[in-house]
Amino acid sequence: MSVADRVLRLATVSAASGLTLTGQIGARGWIGGAAVLGAAAGVGAAYAPPGFGAGKAS
Repeated sequence: MSVADRVLRLATVSAASGLTLTGQIGARGWIGGAAVLGAAAGVGAAYAPPGFGAGKAS
């Protein structure tokens, strides 16, 4: 597997993970990009309301 293939695969997996996380947050009724960005940055758990499982599980 070439370097380009690895980069493309990593980007695809990362994008899919992001979309899945966004979908989970959306399905639970959380509004706003701040929660998504916070979870993506790894600090979502600190600011998340109780019961916010998507950020902690990912």
